[in-house]
Amino acid sequence: GIAKLDKGSELWAQSYEALGTQLSRCIGQMQERHIATAVWAFAKASGRRLQHPELFQTVAEFLEERGDSLSSPQSVSNIAWGFARLGERRPRAFSGLARAASRLMESFEDQHVANTAWAYARLGLAEEPLFCELMRRAGTTLYD
Repeated sequence: GIAKLDKGSELWAQSYEALGTQLSRCIGQMQERHIATAVWAFAKASGRRLQHPELFQTVAEFLEERGDSLSSPQSVSNIAWGFARLGERRPRAFSGLARAASRLMESFEDQHVANTAWAYARLGLAEEPLFCELMRRAGTTLYD
């Protein structure tokens, strides 16, 4: 996939830019798992010289409007991780993610807990109720 391409090539840069722009245009029609996968892949593949602010802005706007309706712990944690990896601090978008995470907490597995907690901490977003829920959940998933 996109995260495994040679990041140094010109073809890579052109493909990355074109795909990110196209995804930005159709975020509203995409399934949540595809949005989460795109955010994860673009964050994984990005570097200091190659980022796609338009894509992350579009996803942030989507999250501000509908982030609390996400239905998958993996989507929540992958999106949070992707934004945090790139230092994309979007408090309003992350408020919606926090509401979705709280609602889905009983379904969170250890990796979801770890990625979500790391993302909020990395971005310095103080969502104290969410952190408490994440730590409680970590206590039940850590040794499962």
